[in-house]
Amino acid sequence: MFGRITGIKDAMLTGMAKPHLQEVLAPYGTLQSLSLDSNQRRVAVVMHLNGDAELTEVAVENYQIQRDGDQTWVQTPAEAFTSSRPWVAALLNNVVAGKRIEIPAPYAKYAQMLL
Repeated sequence: MFGRITGIKDAMLTGMAKPHLQEVLAPYGTLQSLSLDSNQRRVAVVMHLNGDAELTEVAVENYQIQRDGDQTWVQTPAEAFTSSRPWVAALLNNVVAGKRIEIPAPYAKYAQMLL
């Protein structure tokens, strides 16, 4: 029963997060799909990168949601990103992994639901 509730929660959060993520990723391509698995602490996207003929899959695992006062952050461990394009995984692991990224205030309350 709890798995079903978690699935419903993840689907609801996916629906709320997708428009914001589409906006953030727009300079790089078009978001095709987004999936969240809060039990596995996994986020996966499929997108069509500008200039590429094929879709690119990207996933991040073992993210952590943290609160610091009235700010909410997401952080991933080193080497947390995988991708169907090795250079995308390498770039994300070098530039993003291990860093705290602030979650915008309108979405912060929903981020806690990923815990």
